[in-house]
Amino acid sequence: MAKRQLSIDRIPSEADRRRFDRSMAAACPAPGLEVADSTVRVPDAVGAQTSPILHQPLRGTRTLLVWVHGGGWFIGSVEGYRGTTRVLADSARMNVLSLDYRLAPQHPFPAAFDDVAAGYRYAVDHAGELGADPGQVGIAGDSAGANIAAAVALSMADDARYRPAFLGLWYPIVDYRLDRYRSTDLFSAPLDRAIVEKAVRWYAPRLEQCADPRCFILTATVRELSALPPTLVAAAGVDVLRDQSVALADRLEAAGVTVVSTRGENLPHGYLGALFDSDARAETTRTAQMLADLARSRV
Repeated sequence: MAKRQLSIDRIPSEADRRRFDRSMAAACPAPGLEVADSTVRVPDAVGAQTSPILHQPLRGTRTLLVWVHGGGWFIGSVEGYRGTTRVLADSARMNVLSLDYRLAPQHPFPAAFDDVAAGYRYAVDHAGELGADPGQVGIAGDSAGANIAAAVALSMADDARYRPAFLGLWYPIVDYRLDRYRSTDLFSAPLDRAIVEKAVRWYAPRLEQCADPRCFILTATVRELSALPPTLVAAAGVDVLRDQSVALADRLEAAGVTVVSTRGENLPHGYLGALFDSDARAETTRTAQMLADLARSRV
């Protein structure tokens, strides 16, 4: 079902996007969690973040995770991901602020990057209002959302005020040069190579955009990467992007970044969006707790 929705070749309509969100909501039940949800009203000038959702565990925490949803840069929303982000907040025992951003192809790079950067800066500036310590704000995402989260973290890595305390990346796409990775042609569901190539083309239609580290961080230098905060890289074992995750973890370790890497061996790309499955839910819980441990190690 996910592949059918991601394989669409025409520009997605609002109906297409609502259908994807309904599928995500159905696939990610999250009943009985000790998490309170609220809508955060922010100024219209803060990117596309007109209605981020804040999830707060009922047991207090001063850590805030800014979450960036996936969907190939062209589909997905905070509402569609609500089940996933509630489970992350409950499992990691963190406040989670889930952001929306403008979608491709109507809004190509750097629109999504700019929106998330603005939303993240807002979260740091208003951390106290969001129940967090400004020094304990991190950023994370999955798939295309991980791409954006990594790029925002890299862009702010040298900024004493906004440098994230930690970074979480679930099965990220971090390199447009797909021929470099064996896994690109090994798997076909829910992503295949054609879907990834289309998504990249819609998000960054010009080569010079792809070569910008704000678009794909594996185009950055070792020195630039060395400034990143402690990072979790969570790969999916059955995923066209699997080897990109491995390459990223290796590059970060070589640059001297604190890295925790893990792989859900028998899980596909997008397992955070399939929480009806017990294995996917267990891996989501496990990796969320790993991110929480990484964040606590910095406090």
